[in-house]
Amino acid sequence: MSYQDKIFFLPVKYPGDFEGGSFSPIENFDELVKELRAGSDPDGFFYPPFRQPAPIYQLPASHNLEVTQSLKGDFREEDGEFLMHLAGYLYGFRLQFHDWWVDGRVPMTSGTHHVIVPKQSANDFFTTAYECWRRLEARPRHFFI
Repeated sequence: MSYQDKIFFLPVKYPGDFEGGSFSPIENFDELVKELRAGSDPDGFFYPPFRQPAPIYQLPASHNLEVTQSLKGDFREEDGEFLMHLAGYLYGFRLQFHDWWVDGRVPMTSGTHHVIVPKQSANDFFTTAYECWRRLEARPRHFFI
């Protein structure tokens, strides 16, 4: 059974495919990125509509995350969470599921990584990490998420 969810905000159009799943940009990805970057401050962050006091708010999804077969349990607490955070680690962004709330600024550029990841390298990275993670027992698997 295939599992799918949406994540935000990753301004990398094709972050990677992997054995057992993929990240794919939403249909209007280019327009979304352009709109969010246009609304961001010169410091490279997107802020909530009203800064003081800072309310919680939501941003639209940037990608679909799909796996062909999830481990038992809640997708968001297992495969989905691991893969979402793995993509965030690889590209230097804090990612969330599309319907979670944001309580502060959101970076529009990576502040921690200053590298370009070739697509095949990203695919290999996701495939290897996901295969290794899936082989772990439940308790050590949760240490990674």
